[in-house]
Amino acid sequence: MMVGHNLEENMLKRLIGDILDEQIDTIENEPLPNHFKNTDLPHALGSHQHDLVSQLKDLLNDENYGSLIDLEKLAKLAVTSVYKNYYLYLNDTGVVVAGYGDTEYYPAYVHYECYGVILGKFVYDKKEEQKISVDNTSHIKPFATTSMVNTFQLGISPDLFDYIRDELKGSLLELCESIKKELGVNDIPNIDKHISDTIQAHTDKWLNHALEAHAWPLQRVVGSLPVDEMAELAETLIMLQSLKEKVTKPTESVGGPIDVAIISKGDGFIWTKRKHYFDPKLNYRFLSRHHLTHA
Repeated sequence: MMVGHNLEENMLKRLIGDILDEQIDTIENEPLPNHFKNTDLPHALGSHQHDLVSQLKDLLNDENYGSLIDLEKLAKLAVTSVYKNYYLYLNDTGVVVAGYGDTEYYPAYVHYECYGVILGKFVYDKKEEQKISVDNTSHIKPFATTSMVNTFQLGISPDLFDYIRDELKGSLLELCESIKKELGVNDIPNIDKHISDTIQAHTDKWLNHALEAHAWPLQRVVGSLPVDEMAELAETLIMLQSLKEKVTKPTESVGGPIDVAIISKGDGFIWTKRKHYFDPKLNYRFLSRHHLTHA
């Protein structure tokens, strides 16, 4: 009985070792993100692998797995994975920089996803950027919770968009099954490609119609709106999202007072609506001091 137990344990140990080797080979063949230099990963392994092995030993011994796993390999896999696939393990927050550069006549924004600091390096990815120009006179872009603004622009909500595609695929598959039964055949050549092409063509047609009926007219109008009316539109869109969250969601991710600011080439950054943690009417002296300080 003891021999059989040891044999089973050795087989399990070899199996785990093979899996670790396979995963290490896979992750080592992945490119190193351009945030890091080629020397950063070996430095991180040298600095942290020993401490990580000690922590893994304490953790896995409590679970009776310590003798089955090569902790050096597991620590190497963990450190390498964090460096090469940081977006899978680190929390991120969005940062949007908007306004005018020194030589820009039209506004622009850049959207970044920030993941924090890894060994003294601030890790971030540029997600997108958009510039206003003579040809592109306006742009509406929601961030964070975006469903209501997207619905307002397209005339259809994103969740309904996904539902339509899924239901269309299911209906086409049912149609194909009915056709096969009618024809008495077991298979239809290239059926998956035909279904995929049909779904894409259908989506392109009605989505283009939605853009022409809703998004493009709205974009043309926004391009000619006065600055104050653009600010009112932005606030209204956020209020619609807040109302939707309030009446349809158990937890409201958008709500409360809304701050509104305008950035223009001539006036710079201007608050048009800003909440206070106190009632300004009851704090005249504070506002007077603030006014004198910035006068």
